[in-house]
Amino acid sequence: MDPTTPALLALEAGVSQKRVREILRDLYGTLPEDTTRWVLDDLQAEEVRSRLPAGDGAPRDWVLEVGDTVRRRQLHRQYGGGQQGGISSSSRTSDIFIFTNPARGSRYGYDVHEGLQPDGSFAYTGEGQSGDQEFTRGNKALL
Repeated sequence: MDPTTPALLALEAGVSQKRVREILRDLYGTLPEDTTRWVLDDLQAEEVRSRLPAGDGAPRDWVLEVGDTVRRRQLHRQYGGGQQGGISSSSRTSDIFIFTNPARGSRYGYDVHEGLQPDGSFAYTGEGQSGDQEFTRGNKALL
């Protein structure tokens, strides 16, 4: 089971993480100095959920922030989209999702060629397993 974080709760309820963190501070105070992010046990998560509006499956404003980790199925539950492939268009918004795991793809060079860059951009090699990339399917959506 994945840890419950403000990102997951915000995604479920379609509210900003700022709102989730406000509730956490009201309930539990501030994080200890040696802790960098909230990780909630089941009771804490339910208490926060009880103070948030219930998610109704409708498209929401974007609630994730750089560095958030969520399961793909959780993302698609809220925003729709295909469950496979590295590029998936949301079926409920104009957003396009890009999935990569540079560490797992290191034998293919993804650890060097993909990911967050020093200038703040995100490098992605695209869909396709060999040869030059073609602007079809997901690659075309990104273009």
